[in-house]
Amino acid sequence: MKDLKRLLIYGGSAAGAIFLLTVLAQSHALSGDAMVGLAVFLVIVLPIIVMIRLARREHDASRR
Repeated sequence: MKDLKRLLIYGGSAAGAIFLLTVLAQSHALSGDAMVGLAVFLVIVLPIIVMIRLARREHDASRR
């Protein structure tokens, strides 16, 4: 059940990030370089940080 919940959260977050990037690209609110930086952060960096935090929480909970 935890895995399904994580999948739904991760999938929803990915869809939200794609929607945000699409809206910003269509409105020309950011330059191309800023869009690339934001995309890298949202698609690569942020999910890694979130997964590391979740793994640490699980590890700490299993030690108790």
